[in-house]
Amino acid sequence: MKQLLILSCLLFLAQTLRGADQPPPSTGNPVAMIGDSITHQGDWTKVLGRTDVTNWGIPGYTTGQLAWTFKDLLKQQPSVKVVFLGGGINDLALGVPPERIFGNQVKAIAFWREHGVVPVLQSVIYKTDEPETNAIIKALNARFQAWCAGAHVDYLDLNAVLAAHDALRADLSTDGTHLKPVAYPLWAKLVTAELSKLGL
Repeated sequence: MKQLLILSCLLFLAQTLRGADQPPPSTGNPVAMIGDSITHQGDWTKVLGRTDVTNWGIPGYTTGQLAWTFKDLLKQQPSVKVVFLGGGINDLALGVPPERIFGNQVKAIAFWREHGVVPVLQSVIYKTDEPETNAIIKALNARFQAWCAGAHVDYLDLNAVLAAHDALRADLSTDGTHLKPVAYPLWAKLVTAELSKLGL
């Protein structure tokens, strides 16, 4: 019994010393994709070709609800350097006024800036066959883009690669709202270009 105890202690000591030669564990991912189920369904590691990205897409969440989780993201990924803010389509489905969606995203940008993180705002993605909703989205995105230009916030127009004639391309969507896997590499090209611009 005594010999087993000594052997166990020696093994523990050897593992400890071996661990001291290893690099410290990663403190987290520098890139985070924030949004709803559309973001959640993206295989960001694959389409971005990098393993240091956090998928913070939460199905069903509105822009206001996503803001509740920002502190959790910071706790889990303390080394985050840039966040790509998405969402908005659930808000519209629930009748949240565009004015509130706009305000939520402006507050989100302020939060991340206060924490030393670069926020990149992404447009609300159109739907395939809902012209009235798309008209609201178009006006909201135009306001986002104008505000970002004045506030020196980078803005990604996802509809530039995912939509045609002010509507989400049907060949890129599963149900008029959510995206097929083939759509994510198109989105990822915009994100990759932005990360390159930021030196990440």
